[in-house]
Amino acid sequence: LVALHHLPTHTLHFIYPAYHSLGAPREPVAWYLMKVGDSGAQNVIGEAYDGGGREKTTAAEGKVAIQADWKDWKDLSKREKSVFIGALTAKCLAIIVVIFIYLCTLSTLATAFTLLSSRGLGKYIRDSSLIRDPASALIIGMLITVVLQSSTTFTNVLVSMVAANMITVHMAIPMMIGSELGTSFVNGLISLTYAGDRESFKRAFSAAILGDVLNICCILIVLPIELTTAFIENISWTIVDPLISEQGLSFKTIEILTDPINRFVLEVDEPGLRNATITDEPLPADHSFILKCSFPNGSRIYNCPYSHPFIHTTWSDDTVAKIVIVLSIALLIFCLFAIVALINNIMRGRVKEAAQRLIEKECPGRWKWATGYIIMAVGLGFTLLLQSNSVFSSSLTPLAGAGVISLKKLYALTMGSNIGTTFSGVLAAMAADPSRFEKALHMAVCQVIYNIIGTLLFYPIRTMRNIPLHMAEQIGECTAHYRWFILLYLFVLFILVPITVISLSLLPPFITVSAFVLMYIVIGAVVAINILQTHHPDLLPEKLRSWEFLPVWMYSLEPYDKILTSYLSRIPLVGKYLHHKEPHPVNGNGTTYHQNGHHQPDAGVFLRLASQTQV
Repeated sequence: LVALHHLPTHTLHFIYPAYHSLGAPREPVAWYLMKVGDSGAQNVIGEAYDGGGREKTTAAEGKVAIQADWKDWKDLSKREKSVFIGALTAKCLAIIVVIFIYLCTLSTLATAFTLLSSRGLGKYIRDSSLIRDPASALIIGMLITVVLQSSTTFTNVLVSMVAANMITVHMAIPMMIGSELGTSFVNGLISLTYAGDRESFKRAFSAAILGDVLNICCILIVLPIELTTAFIENISWTIVDPLISEQGLSFKTIEILTDPINRFVLEVDEPGLRNATITDEPLPADHSFILKCSFPNGSRIYNCPYSHPFIHTTWSDDTVAKIVIVLSIALLIFCLFAIVALINNIMRGRVKEAAQRLIEKECPGRWKWATGYIIMAVGLGFTLLLQSNSVFSSSLTPLAGAGVISLKKLYALTMGSNIGTTFSGVLAAMAADPSRFEKALHMAVCQVIYNIIGTLLFYPIRTMRNIPLHMAEQIGECTAHYRWFILLYLFVLFILVPITVISLSLLPPFITVSAFVLMYIVIGAVVAINILQTHHPDLLPEKLRSWEFLPVWMYSLEPYDKILTSYLSRIPLVGKYLHHKEPHPVNGNGTTYHQNGHHQPDAGVFLRLASQTQV
């Protein structure tokens, strides 16, 4: 490393391409860390190969410039074109097959939930105080999303539960809104990898929490209105009702394709099961809705017309339903990962280059305002393909930390991703049988309307658009200075707030409502005073022009810094990132500047890059 550091810049520029021209493997070479010349040339921090393309990151621009090392399409031979088109077609067909398995699993999941509800579980869930209370239901939706790390999966389960009459649409809406939260947990941990550089860490953590900040703003405005007026539920029913008629109930949705497959997994008495779910009448202990070829005494029926694996089982319906639910959710998650893997395999070379260039471009002239909406459409499209909002947002956090994507463009991508993730709910509704189609579609449309309302509130108007952006930037700034604040943020959002809200929901309604009203008043007053302190301090009394009249521990994190840093820095794996004091200024690309004017590659970056095989 020392020897390479003293080589001239042009020598290193020559060595690295020559290294590959000899047939060496195309892997990131950590020692290709170039020095910045006195002329102010761009500082090249490394090159990495991904499929058919070479990516070069420049610290001066903070963007990724694609240098293609493949032939132009017109220069390819017929055989090369045929191989490329054939491989791309095969991958697209594989995605279609996985999506079909995904739809079959959703249909089976709804049937299994219906089996559970037939034995009184549906009534138990409907009567649960935690589910019936909107605040605690919202928290439950958030926590389940944190556990599954996929709001898409939970939304599909929620639609299936509504289709199975386990919960009503009115009860499911708060849980659906809560499921929009929770994606920042893994994103926050990902952002810790940028803790070595203050600016990169600020960008990464701001990007990590941007989605949650946006959803919190939507919840504070939309949820109280929904609870008092039920406008989302009413609007969605207005849209769904004309689509449902007596003829519409006999309409075959995607089930015409999924039913033949699902009969090999589980087949039940649909009419009897539906009636038992709705009426909640007591049933005999040995009654089973699963279509079997055996009797309770153990005798079997020959020439059985059914072919699912439970035709001879002696297990109860509840046991079979729980097994199918666990396996179905596992298969759902597997399908999501399979779709992600296939998309990542496709998004290489020319396709990846086209996607990155599309994100970086802006509309010319007077159409520049439409750039954000086009980027929003890109985010929507990618989420439709990935079928996972969490995976999409997690993949964007490193790009934001590296400065490839600005926070404003990431904001538009997040907006589009929020709308795109609702497509899975519509798919789940389409996978329901006709008798469940009405309620399932009603639930799915509720999620679509909620995300569209959030987009209309916080994107077209610049002032409203800047609120989540400013909040995310301020939290990122705070976290960049106090590294331990990231753990405090995650603790408060995912542990302290859920415990507090669920505890309040168990109290009498008057106390619960009073507590939330007081919370809204305090938050509104603090936000209003902060805005006036920044823009119109002359409108405030002299005492309120700053918070210095309060004890310092009420408005500053400085009193907690020394204590929390000393204790939290002892946490294994994470603690080393929590020191906010930097030994040397870092320029953001792994090069540390010293007081004598020289700059040397960071050994930590050297080791990390040397251990990688591709970016």
